[in-house]
Amino acid sequence: MDPFSVAVGTLSIVDAALQSINTLTYAINAIKDLPGVIVDLKNELAAVNAILIALDDAQRDKKLEALTLEAKTALQLAITNCARACGNFSTKLKQWTKHSNEKIHWWDRVRIGLFAEATIEALSKQLSCCKSTMSTAVSTAVLLTTATSTSINDTMQSGLREKEITISQKMIEIDEQNTETEKALQQANTAQYTDDSDPSGLIEQLQDQRIALDLSRKFLENLLSEAHHIRTGQKITKADMSDGGKLLVGLINYESSREEVRQEIHDVKATSRGKGVVGMVKGFDVNSFFKD
Repeated sequence: MDPFSVAVGTLSIVDAALQSINTLTYAINAIKDLPGVIVDLKNELAAVNAILIALDDAQRDKKLEALTLEAKTALQLAITNCARACGNFSTKLKQWTKHSNEKIHWWDRVRIGLFAEATIEALSKQLSCCKSTMSTAVSTAVLLTTATSTSINDTMQSGLREKEITISQKMIEIDEQNTETEKALQQANTAQYTDDSDPSGLIEQLQDQRIALDLSRKFLENLLSEAHHIRTGQKITKADMSDGGKLLVGLINYESSREEVRQEIHDVKATSRGKGVVGMVKGFDVNSFFKD
């Protein structure tokens, strides 16, 4: 896929997400006296709307060009999933408020309070994840654009290193959220429900939340790899160890500036107690390669 197609695709996807958010916000505003949990959701929607506009501006100003094709594709999928979640929730909201006109009907209020709060909370968490992902996309893309257009001095090196740390922390947070979502999904699948309650909405929302977390993590992995590549000249992906395998990849016992050594290393595995050393090596030993 050529860069122009990706750029146009991102713009159209952002437009679709904005429309989906605006439709849901309008549906919430159309009914007065909705429970506070839904009103709070409107604030999250407004925050996502704002970062989508910032992302749209960054794309039009060509500030996202420093992102790799893989990162752009992952970002598009994350935004698309966010838009789909808002669209699905709009449908659920219509079902929950089918007895209401301008003011919410008492039974609809009870129904939302009893059966919908967990679903709303799951969507709110999903929107928060989407917001964080897009915000990181904009800030990192601007930093990478600056780094690739100028020589990397100590200040830029420090900025890239801090960005790598921030992205790594966000990935840890996503892993923790994914664990919580898995537990909630298991509970929702095994819980006992009354005849009046329908767990399908909650289960669907939790599944959407899990997808959103996975997409965000994939995007952050791409961002982290690119930031590290620009800072060090090293791009390493899919270096896997299993069954007692040992692996050293990259610059080993080697002090180098970005201009001296640039490497791309992909798809390296060490399995069945095998050992592997791939990259630029000086001296070696490394404590007799971890000692047997």
